[in-house]
Amino acid sequence: MNIQEIYNKDLFGRKKIIRTLMEYIRSYENECKVISIHSPWGTGKTTFLEMWVYYLTLEEEIKNKYYPIYFNAWENDDSKNPLMSILIELNELPEFKESTESKVLTTIASVLSTKAPKFFFKALLGFLPLDEKIKTEINIFLSSLIDDGMTLDTIKEAFKDKDKLEIYSEKFSDFNVELIRKKIKKLFIKNLENFQQKTDKRIIFFVDELDRCRPTFAIETLEIIKHLFSVKNYNFVLAWDLEQLSYSIATIYGNNMDTGGYLRRFVDLEYSLPEVNKGNYINNLMNSEIHNLFLAILKAFDFSLRDLEKITNIIKINDGFSSVYFNSSTLEGQYLYILGYLFFSLKYKNPVLHIKLKNKTLTENEKIALVKILEETSRIALDSYNNRVSDNYKIPLISYDNFLVLISKLVSTTTLRQKVEIEISPQVKIDIASLVNSNGINKLLDISLYF
Repeated sequence: MNIQEIYNKDLFGRKKIIRTLMEYIRSYENECKVISIHSPWGTGKTTFLEMWVYYLTLEEEIKNKYYPIYFNAWENDDSKNPLMSILIELNELPEFKESTESKVLTTIASVLSTKAPKFFFKALLGFLPLDEKIKTEINIFLSSLIDDGMTLDTIKEAFKDKDKLEIYSEKFSDFNVELIRKKIKKLFIKNLENFQQKTDKRIIFFVDELDRCRPTFAIETLEIIKHLFSVKNYNFVLAWDLEQLSYSIATIYGNNMDTGGYLRRFVDLEYSLPEVNKGNYINNLMNSEIHNLFLAILKAFDFSLRDLEKITNIIKINDGFSSVYFNSSTLEGQYLYILGYLFFSLKYKNPVLHIKLKNKTLTENEKIALVKILEETSRIALDSYNNRVSDNYKIPLISYDNFLVLISKLVSTTTLRQKVEIEISPQVKIDIASLVNSNGINKLLDISLYF
């Protein structure tokens, strides 16, 4: 689905959330407010931001009041300079690219990104002629550093004379460099204000996937927003998984740091996306009701929305899936369902265990871990399924011991030629080998080859 269809269907009721958060922004006229949208990976944060951007471009009344800008931080974290990455994104917008502020802000960013004093002033020389007022201010400041009256022109000449350059470089302590940086920052903020005034709209900057970035890139992006973009009529919406981003920051500052407190100093309002009905979501992706047993197993594995989209796409494009599994007229057939669905789902939830099981390289501890996963997910799934059907259609649970027998056989045999009987109850015994082979699958795990 494209974003228009997602917005119109609004499966998770997120239009209401967008409108509520817009009320918060509207209530602070002219102020810069930062909202964080928290939700675990793969739960729809990006789609939510895209819906919000679409909402701001939808109606004439809204379009004339707000200017949305979307920045995917993760797509840019191969850059060493978050500030330049943000400005490059801004330059994709025709209104910004064609503005006089574009060149000024880009060149200021180049200067501010230069660390060493010698190169800082070299960058400064190429930039300052764009603004005579700030050039005059810095010339006055420079002339106070040494007796013979230093100016930007004399510094420019010094780059031709190594001895002079060395003498001048000694005068530019970190303190003096930071004083000049402060003047440049004021000019940066002034140009941001000028651009906003030209648009005559409040600017809402959406920053996505900070939690997936390199820790240093994420931290620098937040610091840039705080120190350079805290400008009136600019608002920020930051999407992240607070827990994952906290782990990243801890790798820089140490595990004893209050990472949650550190992140909150950048944010005025925290909002957590509510949990969604994954069953409705899966059925919508499939464009129909899928088998209730498979639905229960997918929910039991607690896949993210992103993973569910991948899985349902694989099922839709593979006709073999339904022809192998959608034939549950007998209890034996239903158990083939369960096992096939479990191993299919395992491939996406825990691919390492799945591969090791296929290759028969599981250690004893990994075998036990796998059995626990299968027993727990099947129990959750069957409890859910059995609560939805009448007594005649209920499926008995598969015990831990029975899963242990099955996995042990799969690890130790090339094919299931011998009888592998699982006793579900005193009345029900299932020969897995016969069941699997009769359905044309010599090895149960070969189901994954279809996908």
